[in-house]
Amino acid sequence: MKGKALLKSKKVKNILYTIIEILVVAGLIFGVMMYVYQKINNESDSGSISKVVDEKTATQQKQEKKKKTDYLIEANCSKNAVIVYEYKDKKHKKKEPMKVFRCSIGKKLKKGKYKTTPDYTWIQSEKAWHQYNTRIGKRCWIQSLNYSDKYSYTMNQKSYKQIGKKHSGKSILMCSGDAAWIFENCKKDTEVKVVKGKKSDQLPLDIQEKVKVEKSCGWDPTDPSKDNPYSKVKLGTVVGGKKTVYVEKGKKVPYISNILALNQSGKSIVKKLKYKAFDSNKLGKHSVKFHYKNDKGEKKTFVQEFRIVDTICPKVQCSNGQFTLYVESRSNLDLNNVKNLKKVENMVRPYVTCNEEDCEIKINTVNAGELSIKKFPIIITAIDQSGNVGSCQVMLDVKLREKKINKSSGFTKKEKESLLKRAKEGNQGKLEQETKKEVKKKKKEKDTKNEEEQITTSAEMEAE
Repeated sequence: MKGKALLKSKKVKNILYTIIEILVVAGLIFGVMMYVYQKINNESDSGSISKVVDEKTATQQKQEKKKKTDYLIEANCSKNAVIVYEYKDKKHKKKEPMKVFRCSIGKKLKKGKYKTTPDYTWIQSEKAWHQYNTRIGKRCWIQSLNYSDKYSYTMNQKSYKQIGKKHSGKSILMCSGDAAWIFENCKKDTEVKVVKGKKSDQLPLDIQEKVKVEKSCGWDPTDPSKDNPYSKVKLGTVVGGKKTVYVEKGKKVPYISNILALNQSGKSIVKKLKYKAFDSNKLGKHSVKFHYKNDKGEKKTFVQEFRIVDTICPKVQCSNGQFTLYVESRSNLDLNNVKNLKKVENMVRPYVTCNEEDCEIKINTVNAGELSIKKFPIIITAIDQSGNVGSCQVMLDVKLREKKINKSSGFTKKEKESLLKRAKEGNQGKLEQETKKEVKKKKKEKDTKNEEEQITTSAEMEAE
């Protein structure tokens, strides 16, 4: 009865209504929070997926950009031409000619099928430097023409003129621009066919005419480099290629190989440039100021920086290739000491020569504790003032020479020889002393005899 009465009272009813209102509000707040939370999660998930998709698309685009078209490279020996075909299907049954390059094919290059392997910039092969190189076989390349050094302004003009004719090597030489196209566009394992061909063969596309080169300039006019002066020169201007021209110490300075200069008529005026020469034996930077007067009498100047470097290793040689060190002992333990290393160095050094002065010569052998190995190489190094190192190798054989003991005397052979020598020297001294005494004795006897003769002669004279 009391519980029912309590429920009917206003105070209790108010408390219950308040609790219910609180629960309803809390439920609404919780529902809103869950809605917002779910929305945020959905948006977050949607954003993450979008980001991943965008990244994936970007990666695919990057890979597609890197992916290169499939080509077939055909080298026609009779025509001295490289034909690039583009495959139009995955099975490589349909192809269309895309480019035809003039080239110089080596006489030693064998006919047959090849595949391109990783490419390189600036390598030295067949006694020359080449800027763009795509390897197609053992010591066989599709590469740019010859350079005298690994710099763009050192092109061999004779090699440029040779493009379109055969050469004596086993590579395919091309103008730098054409070799650069192969280098940039033909991926690894691109098919390459070298065919004999015929002079009567009709090429599928026309070959571009060779660009005329300025005799004094060392740049290939087709070189795609942004520094190429052929792409910058204008009428009435002097332009340079590379900012700095590097010259090997002591070599002839190529003052105008990195420069092009034209008058208002388009004629080269490089040979009319005046400048002051400098000594290439002095390492470091040298600025050369070129100047000339144009047709209007206006003075024009151009400054080129040169840097003299020393990158060539000295050549060190040893005239004797095999040395033998004899150590008198019965035990290998006697081999392992610093004195023997010094003997080796003193034995080898007189035979060593170097083509450069002021080089530090070092005789590098094993450690003193390893001499018992008996046979090992000696590395001879020459270090010049620029830190370049040249080296050569000779062989050293360490041999034991046992001491021979004389059983009767107990002396070694060497000791016995020394004693005999001393004895001989002693006997010689005694002999000299005896000889001196004999001479004195004979002289005394002679003097006595002379005196007696004089006395006799005097007595006879008195008697008369």
